[in-house]
Amino acid sequence: MARGRLRAWFQRCQRELPWRRTRDPWAIWVSEVMCQQTRVDSAIPYYERFMRLYPTTADLAAAPVDELLSLWSGLGYYSRARNLHRAATQVMRDHGGRIPCTESEFRALPGVGAYTAGAVLSIAFEQPVPAVDGNVRRVLSRLEDLAAPTNRQLTVIADSWIDRRAPGEWTQALMELGALLCKPIAPECDACPLREECRARRHGTVAERPEPRRPPKVKEVHLWAFWDETAAGLVLERRPDQGIWGGLWMVPLLARESAAAPFDPRRAAAAGISLQCAAQPLPAVIHLLTHRRILLHPLRVRLAQPWPAEWERVSGEALSRRGTPTSLARIGRAAKAQMDREWLAAPQEKSVG
Repeated sequence: MARGRLRAWFQRCQRELPWRRTRDPWAIWVSEVMCQQTRVDSAIPYYERFMRLYPTTADLAAAPVDELLSLWSGLGYYSRARNLHRAATQVMRDHGGRIPCTESEFRALPGVGAYTAGAVLSIAFEQPVPAVDGNVRRVLSRLEDLAAPTNRQLTVIADSWIDRRAPGEWTQALMELGALLCKPIAPECDACPLREECRARRHGTVAERPEPRRPPKVKEVHLWAFWDETAAGLVLERRPDQGIWGGLWMVPLLARESAAAPFDPRRAAAAGISLQCAAQPLPAVIHLLTHRRILLHPLRVRLAQPWPAEWERVSGEALSRRGTPTSLARIGRAAKAQMDREWLAAPQEKSVG
């Protein structure tokens, strides 16, 4: 009865989403990766651009990683994009281009965890594999009136609830219920198709279920960012795969000891960053990550050669094809605004008439 009510509610009330128009496992996989890191409405334009460029695993496997990271810019969690590229390459190499439909093989692909496997296998292949995301965690915690369930507990509960006749629709319905009705704040219990089964509703504990997770401790990081732009382009370096903005192109960075520490050219030179002229400060740029608050302190500079091998001056046209963090564009706007102010303040030659 409960399963039937939830599926009937889903059929009436589900949102119109582009990945719900297909059972292509590649499209569903891409959508799940994107929706893990941003709101659904924000993910849609990224998904649509992605599927136009890379409609199959073969298309992504053949694409340069820089091209993918450029498309991904703004979504964050760039390691997921790189893992998706590696996974597509592995599917082509080891599975003849066919996405594996067994849990063990699919989870062996780079970046595929329990949730992604459950979502793709149930929705695309109609396999009764549970998928527990944040929305499902909240729904199940309230259904069973659990304050702080473990991932293992929730997986077992999800498996016991799954509709084995239509696991794909059930998985999506449970997610949709959490997104539309069983919300963290002001849940719409009276409209819920599972209200009769909900123990938290019966016990008056809906608002407390599940208990909020302890927020991660946020570390503040200060970095000097060296902006060297000429008519020939902007000096960039590819960031190491591990760490902040892994694999993306960014202006050279140097750790700043503290928010108040002045710029020390000698310390920069010791780190391989030498300047031809005095640095001009630009407004700070703040970039927020889950565990870190990054404060970029940009400096307009002219970098002395020879440069490190990983640095490159990139022209505007080529820059558009590189994967860059959104913070780079914000620094660029600040640099342009400063140059415009300098131009307006400079004495202008009078025309001779």
